[in-house]
Amino acid sequence: MKRSSLGGCLTLAAVAMLAACGGGGDNPVRQVNEVKAPTVPSVPPNDCAPASQPTASGTTPSVTAVGGGLLANDSGSHWMIFVAQSDGVFHGFYGEDMATMAAPSGQLYAGGSWWSSPDPHWYNGRDWPSGDAVCLEVTYDTRIPALSGSYRTRSGPGGSFSGGPIPGSSYSFEQVADAAQVAGPWALSSGSPIAVSNAGEFACSHDGCNCQGALAPASDGKNWFRLTLQLSGACSLVANHITSLEGFGVAYTIGDSQRLLLYATGNNGVDFGEFNAIAVRP
Repeated sequence: MKRSSLGGCLTLAAVAMLAACGGGGDNPVRQVNEVKAPTVPSVPPNDCAPASQPTASGTTPSVTAVGGGLLANDSGSHWMIFVAQSDGVFHGFYGEDMATMAAPSGQLYAGGSWWSSPDPHWYNGRDWPSGDAVCLEVTYDTRIPALSGSYRTRSGPGGSFSGGPIPGSSYSFEQVADAAQVAGPWALSSGSPIAVSNAGEFACSHDGCNCQGALAPASDGKNWFRLTLQLSGACSLVANHITSLEGFGVAYTIGDSQRLLLYATGNNGVDFGEFNAIAVRP
């Protein structure tokens, strides 16, 4: 399985497919490493328990929590925006510039299982763009809200993170998403401009890909948007026959500045691709 990424973090690597784990309920993120293992070799002591089997194909997961905090590892402190999905998947987008929180440099992903015979250990996620397998533990309490967790990597030390609401932001997940939040001009972290219409439609161009996108307020009354993308042009995703992607958008503030997190994925059964970017109001 090859992974191609378009947006804030650009990667192309041969990797094992990470299956989405089952989840749901009020707090699907808590202890994502403590889920039922599929029928495969036993888990050695102190290893990361593998995730459960994927949800039914063709279903598009909902966003169940959005927050932020700090991630600390051997390279220092980083800001982090995390997004939890109804299928048990966890995304932790992180970057170095904590004052602006606008240019992601990496992403923690958890919600699948990874194992191979040369390395008989379980992992439940990856750290991109390095592609390193990680064993990630996440606890999120929606009532407070509060986030805590840690991870270790296959290649060595990992890190820890903590938080709750997005630091320095007025964002609330419990508010109803409003199309006016995303309408108007934006600039992707790559510098590419986009303009979102009042109907949520936009066009963009990046890394050789042309895209036609749409953002629709979530039907569950929470503060996120469903994102759909159609790609064309001479870019790696289209070359790998991935032209339709689905995901989420989150509009939030950092002080007086506005941000728009965009994330969408697609696959053709062999190749997996993603669009990952943070846009800023000019």
